[in-house]
Amino acid sequence: MDSVGDAYDNALSESLFTTPECKLLDLEEAAADDSLLPGCAGQACSPSGGGECLGVRPSTEPERLHPFPGRFRVLPTFLIIGAAKCATTSVYDLLRAHPGVFMSEPKEPHYFAIEDHEEFLSRRGWYESLFSGGGHAVAVGEASVSSTHPTRLEIAPPRIRELLPDCRLIYMVRHPIRRIESDWRMMRHERRASGSIKKALEEDPALLDWGFYWRQLEAYRALFPDEQILVVFFEDFVRDPRQELRRICAHIGADPSFDFEAADPNRARLASKDLGHYGRVASILKDTLAVRALKPLLPAKAIEWAKRMLVRQETFEVEWEPSILREVVELYAEDTAKLLEHCGKPTDFWVLDH
Repeated sequence: MDSVGDAYDNALSESLFTTPECKLLDLEEAAADDSLLPGCAGQACSPSGGGECLGVRPSTEPERLHPFPGRFRVLPTFLIIGAAKCATTSVYDLLRAHPGVFMSEPKEPHYFAIEDHEEFLSRRGWYESLFSGGGHAVAVGEASVSSTHPTRLEIAPPRIRELLPDCRLIYMVRHPIRRIESDWRMMRHERRASGSIKKALEEDPALLDWGFYWRQLEAYRALFPDEQILVVFFEDFVRDPRQELRRICAHIGADPSFDFEAADPNRARLASKDLGHYGRVASILKDTLAVRALKPLLPAKAIEWAKRMLVRQETFEVEWEPSILREVVELYAEDTAKLLEHCGKPTDFWVLDH
């Protein structure tokens, strides 16, 4: 059975049959749920189309010029920069319900991670257009975890610093071993991996490198003052989501007293046991423009029927070879200790070899 972490992060991922409005997690159901919905938080194509796996789903939005050249442009006031498989989608969905917050659509433009510099420059108008509807909001943001992808640390932080020097950053982290396991399960569900964790680590170094949180955080601390960076621990978010949402809202300048659950009680549901796992076909279908267009028009009964047709139950048990686990623990030990000390967490907050 998957961990509560997998259920919480993945069940809140954008899916074919859930609304874009915020959903609050029933932690007891999540703890018992071993479902993982698709959403590329493990590996996927690079935003520049070069084929490199960045651990994120690239935007499918077509490139377009800014609709009003020369006029006032809204830019993000905050960014959720990572890490992958640490509930960034959950926080994105929840913040969309806040009346003082505007979030981009798509969730992850991956603008600052575009590898080709000329393409990065040419897509500036497209990126700004994603926030054109946010003029009313006190906080405007997006959530591209590629901003902390291990292969983009040399380009993403300085680009963000140049364009958005005053923006607030939210960096979400979780137990690094549990992050690997969650990522690997997603890769298996999406048929991007077929073997063991050992094989996946050998084939994709980013699977390990995502968990060097301190290394990634330092790349941003070199350019941004600490007061602009909020580190949110996944485990704290699972234990007390309301408290962590208050911290996040206060950090980005939104009203921290907003009641997310009361905002839409009829839709305040999260993944339950009957959600199961979407197969590869459903993963493709859910991203098609036709399905997106039809979804709001479908009656509830039709949606429920389609869910039953597409959902299948699968679990992937994690089996670590003791020698591989010991090696990974040793690799993470120093980096993890520095992060926990910086954030004022006890040294045993994450027990890596447990």
